[in-house]
Amino acid sequence: MGVKIITDSTSDIPESVVSDLDIEVVPLNIHIGQDDFKHGVDIGTDEFYTKLLTGSQLPKTSQPSPGEFLDVYNKFLDKSDAIVSIHVTSKLSGTYNSAIQAKSELNTTKPIEIVDSATVSMALGLIVIRAAKLAKEGGTLEQVVKEIDECSRKSEVLVVLDTLEYLAKGGRIGKASALIGSILSVKPILTVADGVVDTFGKARTFTKAMNSLEEAIKGFTPVTDMSVFYSTDKNISDDMIDRLSGIVEADRLVVSRIGPTVGTYAGPKAIAVAVIKE
Repeated sequence: MGVKIITDSTSDIPESVVSDLDIEVVPLNIHIGQDDFKHGVDIGTDEFYTKLLTGSQLPKTSQPSPGEFLDVYNKFLDKSDAIVSIHVTSKLSGTYNSAIQAKSELNTTKPIEIVDSATVSMALGLIVIRAAKLAKEGGTLEQVVKEIDECSRKSEVLVVLDTLEYLAKGGRIGKASALIGSILSVKPILTVADGVVDTFGKARTFTKAMNSLEEAIKGFTPVTDMSVFYSTDKNISDDMIDRLSGIVEADRLVVSRIGPTVGTYAGPKAIAVAVIKE
């Protein structure tokens, strides 16, 4: 029956990849005014950004409940030899803790590993994809856990934001708060270090920020896996893909969108690149 891979919707893995690798995605909740949505279930990415840009209230997010995780784990316990549940950094979301609580309430002898990835979005997504590929090939629980650990240690992610406004208002700004004084005059380049948002650099213009992003990612080479992911502007993504052409084989590049959960804090016109180094 093998190892079942479960993650959450902050991983932003494209639906085609989720389907191909049989990954189970537990959705986070998006709250916009009086309306509640489940990421990827009853609100799509385009609809979300329309609401973000035209609405009078900023969205909020919340983790899945332990009960939701419990339902998912129970669904797959009889269909698998083990479960590995890989989630967004616990320093930015309560999702990991919900999963841990759900595990404590299970009545089973089958192994369930709950993993705090210490990262987010497609940086998490690449780790999940590597784990799911190994599981699909028949990898054991021990092999899958080792793969996750190695990928996590070799993971890097950089994000260029058009503005820090959404990150600051959403309360997820972390160590990047040092840039607040210059919020209107710079384009921040951020990373996730030790599970929290941190400053990697800054640029006076978006063009210069894109140049810095390209240079930094090339500095991480050689890499085995890469994802370019964006919030609203596909042209920016296409440009970055062209700039980074040849860094990885075509089948090791995953192009994705920054979905509603992360998009609540990244805002429009964000572009990011995640890699797993050799």
